[in-house]
Amino acid sequence: MTIDDGASRIMADILKVCKNGCTKEKIIEQTHLSHDQLRRITAEIVDKGLLRYIEHQQVYITTDKGYIFLDSRDYNEAMKGRSDGWKDMICYNFWTGFGVILEARIL
Repeated sequence: MTIDDGASRIMADILKVCKNGCTKEKIIEQTHLSHDQLRRITAEIVDKGLLRYIEHQQVYITTDKGYIFLDSRDYNEAMKGRSDGWKDMICYNFWTGFGVILEARIL
């Protein structure tokens, strides 16, 4: 999965909506996903540790790992306009939870 693909964008949209906690209905309202899409995508995001479901409150909330994911997307988006031929890229490993900044010359 590349940083800018559709699945990554949808994941980021859900994580942004859930920063302060939200219900399934609020996610659907904000992202325009179907119940089936929401169920599949939130299950994947929860499995990756980016989102947490608090059952007794029936809300989803973005985890610290989710905030790191959002920050890395924002940083990479900001670097797109860099004109000196060098790009910083954050490579984030969902399984280990570590991110590194790489600098690469774009020819």
